[in-house]
Amino acid sequence: MVRLIMFTGKGGVGKTTTSDAVAIWFARHGFRTLLLSADPAHSIGDSLNMKITTEPTQMKEIPSLWAMEIDGKKEYIKLKKYIKANSKGGIDKFLTETGLPGMTELAALYRVFTYVYDVRYDIVIVDTPPSGHTLEMLDLPQRLDELGEAVKKIIDNLNTWKTLLARPTSKNANIRIDSIQDCVKRLQWLFSNTNLTSFNLVSTAEYMSLREEMRTFNKLEEHGIRVNNIVLNKLQPSNNNGSGVTQCSFCHTRHQNQAYYVDIIEKEFTPKGINIIKILASAKEIVGKDLLTRVGDDIIDQLQTSLDVKQAYTIVPKTNGELGAVVRTQLPFVEPKFMKVYIEDSKVIFTINYGLHEDIINVLNFKRPIRQATPFNDNNNLSFNIV
Repeated sequence: MVRLIMFTGKGGVGKTTTSDAVAIWFARHGFRTLLLSADPAHSIGDSLNMKITTEPTQMKEIPSLWAMEIDGKKEYIKLKKYIKANSKGGIDKFLTETGLPGMTELAALYRVFTYVYDVRYDIVIVDTPPSGHTLEMLDLPQRLDELGEAVKKIIDNLNTWKTLLARPTSKNANIRIDSIQDCVKRLQWLFSNTNLTSFNLVSTAEYMSLREEMRTFNKLEEHGIRVNNIVLNKLQPSNNNGSGVTQCSFCHTRHQNQAYYVDIIEKEFTPKGINIIKILASAKEIVGKDLLTRVGDDIIDQLQTSLDVKQAYTIVPKTNGELGAVVRTQLPFVEPKFMKVYIEDSKVIFTINYGLHEDIINVLNFKRPIRQATPFNDNNNLSFNIV
């Protein structure tokens, strides 16, 4: 049950085009698709030729496609408020004021976490920040651990000196960094869950891109994140007329250079079970539905990702003579403390809140007024008794 397809890579390699093209394919094939841009450059609107806002915007030409740009700076402000509310000062508060590399990316990608649960959409596709920024976010727990140890040593030394001077430090000295780490660890769990997430690298067959791609792949492996596909964009077609005669010396040289790096990529990654997707360069700039549709068809033909999307909620009427029904969820990583249920007459409204937002993820309509919805654990799936 893949819910999330992510594309990351070096800036300028065609990440946005790839994300948009795949989103269009899913939407055209009946999937309610949400396309999210977590990249500060926010180019998906330009690529789709439509105005995108910070709320899901439906595409008129493809009604099953919604697109949205995540404002990393605004999300970071919300993250700071959340951290302050869940810590008692000390290092957590210090970090939100001074910031660490990766914090803005953390806030932007954390917004993605909520939408994975939003059953108004069958599939969520994310155009991530450039790979360097994404990796900074994933490295946050290690940085925080190191920083926490350093601060602990400083506080221990201060305690020693203040004890010697008969002026003990406050017992409230606090070095908790749990609230930040919790956010990162939830994202790491989601990204590394291959049943839910397809993580894909986008690159070009060039030296600089190849080096960045290998660093990114190794770093993702360190964090337990499995790469499914590598998309190689802007490949120069072979330039001969079938008789071996080269029509364009520049095109021929470029094709040969790229073929050299394609060979390296295939030898490096194919034995590891990574699928290589090859997309030829386009004579036209790939903007708008028609050209993106062609690219999407080409990518999906080569994509190594399950397209199975299961229903997130199942309503089972009670059969033992009792009035009501059981609502079974098939949502990942849901715990009762994160989920709330509101009743409005015959409507049952499900929301989820991981600290930064409380978002409606589904509304179920019944034929009669509902009195209560009680959660219980049903074979590791969160379910509700509706009466």
